[in-house]
Amino acid sequence: MVFVAPLFLLGLITALLPLLIHLIRREKPPKVAFSSIRFLQKTSRKLILFQNIQQWLLLVLRSLLFLLLAIAFARPLLDSSVAEFIDGIPESHVVLFDRSMSMSYGDATARANTEMSAILANLGAADELALVEFGEAPLRVVDFSSDRALLEARILANNETSYQGTNYWPAFKLADQLLEDAAHENKVITLISDFQSGAFAEEENGWRAKVGVNIRFIDVGDEEVSNLAIMDIRAPDFVLEGEAPTSILVRIRSTGTVPITTGIASFKINGQVKERMPFDLEERSEAVLEFQHDLSEPGTFFGEISLSGDEFLTDNEKEFSVLVSPRINVLVLNGEPSKNWYDDEGHWFGLAVDAAGQSPFSVSEVPSVNFDDSNLDTVDVVGILNVDELEPSQINSLVNFVENGGGVFLALGDRTLLDSFNDNFSGFLPGTIRSRGKLALGDYRVLADYDRRHPIFSNLDSDWPAKFDAYWSLDPSEDAEVLMQFDSAEPALLAAKRGDGLTLMFATSMDLEWGDFPLQNSYLPFIHESLRFLNGASNFPLNYEIGDSILLPSEYSNRLTNVDGTELEYDRDIPSFTPTKPGTYFLDANDKLNSFSVKTSATESIFKRIDTSVIYDSVVGQGTMPPLAREVSTERLIEERENAQQIWWWILLASTMLFFAELFIANRTYR
Repeated sequence: MVFVAPLFLLGLITALLPLLIHLIRREKPPKVAFSSIRFLQKTSRKLILFQNIQQWLLLVLRSLLFLLLAIAFARPLLDSSVAEFIDGIPESHVVLFDRSMSMSYGDATARANTEMSAILANLGAADELALVEFGEAPLRVVDFSSDRALLEARILANNETSYQGTNYWPAFKLADQLLEDAAHENKVITLISDFQSGAFAEEENGWRAKVGVNIRFIDVGDEEVSNLAIMDIRAPDFVLEGEAPTSILVRIRSTGTVPITTGIASFKINGQVKERMPFDLEERSEAVLEFQHDLSEPGTFFGEISLSGDEFLTDNEKEFSVLVSPRINVLVLNGEPSKNWYDDEGHWFGLAVDAAGQSPFSVSEVPSVNFDDSNLDTVDVVGILNVDELEPSQINSLVNFVENGGGVFLALGDRTLLDSFNDNFSGFLPGTIRSRGKLALGDYRVLADYDRRHPIFSNLDSDWPAKFDAYWSLDPSEDAEVLMQFDSAEPALLAAKRGDGLTLMFATSMDLEWGDFPLQNSYLPFIHESLRFLNGASNFPLNYEIGDSILLPSEYSNRLTNVDGTELEYDRDIPSFTPTKPGTYFLDANDKLNSFSVKTSATESIFKRIDTSVIYDSVVGQGTMPPLAREVSTERLIEERENAQQIWWWILLASTMLFFAELFIANRTYR
C-alpha cells in the first residue's frame, strides 16, 4: 500500500482518544451505608454483560472511525504493480566514471567513489545500471545489471586512476550505444568527473545523444588547485656523434587556480642527476629552461626532467630519449659521370645524401670502372647508379660486403644492359630485369602505391607526384618484397635480405634523365630513409605520449622491459604496444638495446574547469525534456494511479456508516 499524502497518517494517533476518554471518565461505584437490601430490585447478570459488550463495541467503533478518517485523508493506493513505481519510473542508467590522470589530484577519486556508492544504494528494484570507466578512451565497461550486490562487487572493487588524458566524447558515444538496447524507456547518463575544460575541447560536429536520453552531472573536482607542470620537452630524437652539446628545452607552467611562483627543476641522464635549476614564475605565466649535455658516445640515452614545489607529484616527472648515432658512410658507384653536373648520374643522389653538410651521411664517389675491394673498407652502404656492367671481382666484393652486413642501393637507367645485368647480379639483387617499359609518346608512369608500414615509408608523406618517362620492368625474386609500385601495378622498388645485409633495387633512374623525381620534395627523405634502412639504422621514434599505439621495430621485437627490468607483454604478431604508464621502456634483441620514452599529456595538468551547462547543451539530444527528480516523478505517478482507484471515497463512506452505527448503539446504551 502507498499513500499520496502520508503526513495525514499522523492522525492515526487520534484513535487513542476514545480509549483515553473512556479511562478518564470511568467512575468508581460509591459505597452507600444501607440498613437492608431486601427492598432493592435484583438486576439480571445478562443485562450487565450486555451493557459491558455495548461499551466495548462503542470504544472499538469510535477508535475505528478515527483510524478510517486518518487513512482516508492520507489517500491510500493499492496496486499489484506497486514494486515497479515505488522508487519512481524504472531507469536504464549508464554511469560515466572519469579515471583520467587529473582525478588523482587531492581526494577527487575518493569523492567519486562515494558518489558511485550512493548511486548504487539508491538503485531501484527495477532499475538497471551499466558503468563506463574512461580517460582518453573507454577503459572498462560493466554491462547492464539490476543485481545491486553484483554491481557493487564489480564496480567498487576498482579505485585506481589511469595516466590517460580526458575526452568525454568517446564515453558519451559508447553510453548512447549501450542505451540503444536498454530495457526501460527512461534512459539516463550520469557523468562523474572533475570537469577539466580540456576534456571537451574537440567538439564532435553534428553528434548528439538520442532523443529521450537525459544527462546528469556529478562534480567531484576541487575549486582551488595548485600545480606545477612540465608542458613540453624539446629534445632531438637523433643526434650525430661528435656534434656540439645537445640542448634540452623545458617549458614549465603553474596550471592551477592558485599560482605557485617558485620551484626547482632537475635534469637527469641515464638515472644520474646532471643539473638542478631554480625557476621563478612571479612575473611570468611560464618559464623556459635550457639544459645542455654532451652526448658524445653512440647509443641511446634516456633523460628525465623532474619538478619540486607542489603536492601533485603525478605530473612532476617526464622522460625523453635521444639516440646518438655515428654518420653512415655511403659510397656511390657512378655509372655515368659527367663534367656537366646536370647530366651527372651521381650529382643529384649525392646532393640529397649530403645536403648542405647537415645530413647523417658521409658520401664519397668513385666511377664504377675504378671500383675495387679497397673502397669498401669503411663503407656502410653502396649506391650503384646506372651501371652497365661490373667485373666478376667487383661483383664478388659486393656480394661479400652485403653478406657481412652491408647495404646496396641499385638504380637502373639507360646504360643498363639486359643480358649482362641479369648474368652479373642474378641471386644477389632482389630481382631481375625483364625489358624496358613501353610508353607512348607523351605518356608517363607515376608512383601509385607503397608499403606504408615499411621502415622506409612509415615516416614519409603520402604525396608522390614524380613522373617517369621510362623504366625497367622487374621480376621480383621469391624472397623479395615489393615496396613500391607504378600506376601500371608493376614493381618500382624491390627489397631483399642477403646474408646479414640488405639490398634495394629501383626500376628507374635517380637523376633527371628518365623523370623529374629529383625535383620533388619526396626525393631527399626517400633517399635518406632508404640508406638508413640499408644500414640497419632504426627510424623508430623515441618519444611518445600515454595512449599512443607504438609499432615496435622488428629488429627489437624480442623483449620489452620497463626501467625496473620487468618484462612486459605486447602483441607480437603486429608487433605493437600501447603503454599505460609513463616512463622509459627498453627493447632488446640480438645484443641490440634501444629505449623509448612515454610521457603524460600536458593538457591533463591544466585544471581550468568547464561549466556543465556547456556540456549539456552540446550533448543532449534536441527535443529531450529536462529530467524530473525521482521523488517528483514518484509522487506524480502515484497520484495518477490513486486518481484512477479513488479508494479514499470508499473509506469515507465506511466511516459515515460507522458514525451512524455509533449513534445508534450509543443511544441504546444504558448510561
